[in-house]
Parts: sequence; C-alpha cells; structure tokens
Amino acid sequence: MTPHHVNVTAASLPSQPMPHGGRFRWPVIVVGLLVVHVCLMGWAVALATGDRSAIVIPDYYQKSLRWDSDKAERAASQALGWRIVLTPAGQADTVGQVPVLVRLSDATGTPVVADSVELTYCHQAHADRPKIARLVEESARRADGRYVQDLQLGQPGFYSFSAVAKRGKDKYIIQWTQHISAHAEVMP
Repeated sequence: MTPHHVNVTAASLPSQPMPHGGRFRWPVIVVGLLVVHVCLMGWAVALATGDRSAIVIPDYYQKSLRWDSDKAERAASQALGWRIVLTPAGQADTVGQVPVLVRLSDATGTPVVADSVELTYCHQAHADRPKIARLVEESARRADGRYVQDLQLGQPGFYSFSAVAKRGKDKYIIQWTQHISAHAEVMP
C-alpha cells in the first residue's frame, strides 16, 4: 500500500472570511486582563494603607530598650494588689460623653486614695485616636477612692484601657480590653 499524498494549495482551500477584528482579539484580551490586574492591585494598596485603626506603636524602639525596667515596674505594680473598676453611670449624651465611676481599691477591698489617676483609652476601631482623662476624686472629704469623669464612650464595642494611679512612691499600672455598652461594668 502506498500512502496517498494530497497537494493542498491556497486556491484549493474553501474561502471563509476572517471574523471582524479576529486578529486583534487575543492581544486585546491580554491587555484587558493586565489593566484589570493593575486596577485591582491599586485598590488593594489603597485599602491596605488607608485603614488608620491599624497603627504603629509610637516610640517602639525606645520602649523596647526600656523593656527590663518596664517589666520590673509592672511587677512592683502587681505586688501592690490594687484593683480598678470602671462602671458607666448613665447614658451617653448627644456628643457621646458617658459619666463613669472609677473605684480604686487594694487587695482587701479598702479604697485607695491616689494622688493622681490617669486613664488612657480608645475604641479599638479607632486606635489612632487615644484619649487621656485625668480623674478627679468624687469627694475629697470622704476620701473613698471613687473618681467620676465623663469619658467619650458613646460608641459601643471593644475599648482598650490603660490606667496609671500614683500614691506617694507607689505606682499602679494596668492595661485591659473590654466591651463597653451603656450599662456595662468594666473590670480588668
């Protein structure tokens, strides 16, 4: 058996018209996909850099250098046995200010009258906007370790708190995160 050879020439092929724009279809698809990819990457960069709630801790390097002394300070603070309880004492007003009652006590429950109490707090969705409150004792005559202050807690959710209470050479430092609603009690 001999193989059959067919001689094909351009004249023997059926003439079919080339679809309109057929020669440019694949390059346009490739360029289109590249443009879509660039747009999506630009959107991803804007999304990643536009969220201000994810912040870099300020002065982080200096804090790392002081780590040993800060650890000793926290251990001395825990040895005091003090405790702080923050209780919202009402509803938020029109600008989000909520009156809170802060009680400071020692390990036996006896009120601690501090020389100063400073509270730093922020809603976790707005970590780039911490607020600082210097608490004033409710009644200097009673000296019962109760402090009243209006705090910006109008938005319910998780808040980060940091408190520093000083009495003479004693320094109490504590940090905690707690969910706050209009009537929630916050305890570290």
